[in-house]
Amino acid sequence: MVHGLSYLTFGALWALSTTLGWQLFSRFTSEANLRFLLGIASAPFLFGLSSAAALYALPGSDWQLAFATVFLGASVLILSRKSTLAMPPVTLQGILLLGFFLIAFGILGANSWLLPTDGNDALEYMTVARDVFESRSLEHYPALAPETTRSGFFASWTHPPLYVAAMHLANLAQGSADASGLSRLIPVWFLLSATASTLCAALSLGRISAAAAVAALLSVPVLVGGIPGAAIDSLPVAGSALVLAIVAGISGSQLKRGVAVGAALGLALWSHSIAILLLPMAVAVSACWWGPRRWRQAAVEVGASLTLAAIIAGIPYGRNYIAFGTLISDSPLVFTLESLDWSGYFDLSRSVDTWPARIQYGLFKAFSEPDNLGWIFWFAAGGAVIIIWRELRRGFAPTLLAERQPNDGPILASLIFVTVYFAGVVATLAIGSTMMVRNERYLLIITPAAAILAGRVIGYSLLRVRSFRSLSPVRAIVHISVVVAAALATLPALNLWRHQVPSPELLDRDARTALVGSSLYSRPMLWISENLPKDAKILAIRPSHMFHADRRMVSYLDPRLVPFYDARTDDEAVTALKRLDITHVQLPGYYIPPVYKSRLQNFLSDPSETALEYSDQGGNQVYALTPDDVRYGSPVSLDPSDVQWTKQTIYPFFGVNIGRLFGAAEELLAPDGTSITSTPLGLFHKVMFTTLSVDLKPAAKGLRVRISFEGNGFLTVFGRTEQGLFRLGELAVNGRQEFIRRSMHTLPLNGIIVEQRGNSSITIIGGDYASASEAPLP
Repeated sequence: MVHGLSYLTFGALWALSTTLGWQLFSRFTSEANLRFLLGIASAPFLFGLSSAAALYALPGSDWQLAFATVFLGASVLILSRKSTLAMPPVTLQGILLLGFFLIAFGILGANSWLLPTDGNDALEYMTVARDVFESRSLEHYPALAPETTRSGFFASWTHPPLYVAAMHLANLAQGSADASGLSRLIPVWFLLSATASTLCAALSLGRISAAAAVAALLSVPVLVGGIPGAAIDSLPVAGSALVLAIVAGISGSQLKRGVAVGAALGLALWSHSIAILLLPMAVAVSACWWGPRRWRQAAVEVGASLTLAAIIAGIPYGRNYIAFGTLISDSPLVFTLESLDWSGYFDLSRSVDTWPARIQYGLFKAFSEPDNLGWIFWFAAGGAVIIIWRELRRGFAPTLLAERQPNDGPILASLIFVTVYFAGVVATLAIGSTMMVRNERYLLIITPAAAILAGRVIGYSLLRVRSFRSLSPVRAIVHISVVVAAALATLPALNLWRHQVPSPELLDRDARTALVGSSLYSRPMLWISENLPKDAKILAIRPSHMFHADRRMVSYLDPRLVPFYDARTDDEAVTALKRLDITHVQLPGYYIPPVYKSRLQNFLSDPSETALEYSDQGGNQVYALTPDDVRYGSPVSLDPSDVQWTKQTIYPFFGVNIGRLFGAAEELLAPDGTSITSTPLGLFHKVMFTTLSVDLKPAAKGLRVRISFEGNGFLTVFGRTEQGLFRLGELAVNGRQEFIRRSMHTLPLNGIIVEQRGNSSITIIGGDYASASEAPLP
């Protein structure tokens, strides 16, 4: 059934593409090719929209799958009524391209299908999709009424429900939402869409540049690496690529262009709330298309495109405005509580707490995160320099994009997309906000544009190197350097794709089940599902993975927890939780403000209030809100004036510890417990770590650790055993902060390590640990 729906959506959008006046870019392209690619690019959007239409039209009905099928069939008939479907010509290049797509996306599809879903965001969407599946309605999107759903999950998202709607249609097809199943293939489809749109826009640059652009897009680690985990990133990337291909490639009157661009914008706006950034990008390209002398035509195109986009995407964004008073937002009520200091936590945890760091890891994040973003923006910068230099030589004459050479459109449109995005980054930084620089995934919205710029510079250099004897020595060196750099950049890209090839072992169902059990965050959820009673209600500090637990939760973002966060004593806090019928607390191996900025860590460390029922090497724990039989002995001081701490700073540039080359040997920490680390000009803040270590004598299998910090910095606390480290927690210190945690393990802890990140000043002002009197948990 799902395959049939896929064929219908592809056919509908392929037919639609025949009504658009694509430019005949060059001898490397044909209208049939472009229509074919546009059909591939647009199909998954209509697939998700058909499900959303069914949910809106038939809430609570079991006929939604049939409705979606009829909706798509009607789309095919309507869109193809005045169209002439033409198959693209069969060529060797086309066969090779199709083979590449089949292999690459076959690998991704197989990996996504076989690997268990373990991504945080993906599991949150799947949790909501399960609630939608059970109610057959979008009344639970966004998840604002957790007390009425099976999961109890709360999420005040302002993202449009395209992903959840597509998951719902997949769940209807497979008849269940208890396993991720077909939903895992949706991001693969959208990445194929992004690739097709990027290829469509880049074909006017020539076959080599187009191939380089596609390769650049598929070399972004955070994009491709997130596909097996069913990350949502490919949806807005596909929307961005579609808008870019349309706005740079459609010819005709201003009204015709406005309708085409508006349709693309409307589809893209359904993908994710970050797609709203595409509005100023598309407006800027439309303005440049017609130029200042034809401002009336530009106004008509912009007006038509924005009007149609508002009509297509008006429902989810209008609903946001009614529910939240804003079109998009990322500030649930719990994020606004001053007592939790979320802004300080985000700035410190994302390493953008100082102005040098905001410049390096914010404004220039695209060039300082090769592990996540690869090298695409470095090559894109080269392409941008070439274009700007060419325009400077032309004197930046206000010529219209409509009257330029056909291959100017995608290049200049890509440059405009990137420029508008970075203008937004500069503007937000100027007003003191780090909103746009906290997450490298925000940059993915311009990766199709960056891929085209990168493809241009790589393709141009490859062509020039073929005739390098006619070049001057300087130009020959430049082009050869670009080609060599591109070849070197393929090595991490090939390694990235090598990890996408699924292991043959995963063909065995038991092996896949075992893999879920070995997952860092899924392991405790399986324990919960097997050991806690069905009526257990859990305060979830990592709510996403509760998808695997099959127990009701209260997310840490649930506004019903505000009285808990406002509690001043342990008794008040426990009472606030019990009023919500919470019986257990699930704690991951990291800390966030609701743990250490509230009373939670205090009463979880008190055996008279809570019982530690589960604890593992990854730092995951489950507590019951009942007294524990464990008792702790006399505390042993960890104060630097009583015991000796050691200090070592390392500089792991590109994953290599080169700190030892600079004499970063282990040294004794000062008796006052102060550790100050810095780098020249405050740069390379994110890649420097200082470890503060202390031995535990005697070692203990179960203990309670308490350390008081003062200063400013982001810390991770580890326990040390003979077989390695395990995480106890992490926290952002901005002033004075206490860290408390209980631990129970099969191996004795013989030390505590505090990892201090970047340029920071931290003082250990006191602490102790106490050994447990009972044997460790099984």
